[in-house]
Amino acid sequence: MPTALLHKYFQQCGKEWQIKEDLRKAIEFRQINLTEPFGSMPQMDIIFMRNVLIYFDVQTKQSILARVRRVLRPKGYLFLGG
Repeated sequence: MPTALLHKYFQQCGKEWQIKEDLRKAIEFRQINLTEPFGSMPQMDIIFMRNVLIYFDVQTKQSILARVRRVLRPKGYLFLGG
């Protein structure tokens, strides 16, 4: 990570780096059951689904990705596994 970004978004805590408090307050983490409706999910900028779709059949994957598409902002990012 470039040094400028590191200092902009992180603070050093001993030998570790931690996301700055103001940025942490803007981040929301959720766990959901992907096979069920997402309910009142807000629009999201980033969705991480690393190494999870491998456990579903093709039809279920298509259903999950259709729901993900509805909540991912137009210029958002979807991270999938290999």
